[in-house]
Amino acid sequence: RYNGSTITNSGKLNNMNYGNDKKSALQAKYDAQKIAFGPIMFQAARSLRNLNILETLENHRKTGLTMTEVAEKCNLKVYGVKVLLEAGISLELLYVKENRYFITKTGWFMLKDDLTRVNMDFTHDVNYLGFYDLEKSIAEGRPEGLKVFGQWDTIYEGLSKLPKNVRKSWFAF
Repeated sequence: RYNGSTITNSGKLNNMNYGNDKKSALQAKYDAQKIAFGPIMFQAARSLRNLNILETLENHRKTGLTMTEVAEKCNLKVYGVKVLLEAGISLELLYVKENRYFITKTGWFMLKDDLTRVNMDFTHDVNYLGFYDLEKSIAEGRPEGLKVFGQWDTIYEGLSKLPKNVRKSWFAF
């Protein structure tokens, strides 16, 4: 059963009713832009986490840090930190008050929540490169993106041959 509907043996949903289209045109356009930049923003969020920017801001939760202070404490160039901090604001992982950057609750979950970490690592390590071929996979009815790891019909055939980080993310998921 799905949302009060029954899934048939053929995988079709009977009597499906889900969602609506009540957004304003402006909200719909905003949401479309979030999707358009989604892969880039995903990588920016991951970099904020992996380059210890979120951790550094969490450690200075009460006072916040300037852009230069973040760069110094993370041993990174100011330009790169600026790019990531701006992305973090767009993603609502961070906010700025009087030129000082602070981590938000969402940023905290990106940093500290185990489920979020596992899902992000799985998405990046296992799926990200292969999803480039999603359209081809759907059109041809087979996992075309799997070729980034090897020539198998399913991921299960190649689990023992996957790179260590990919295996780790797969099994954590």
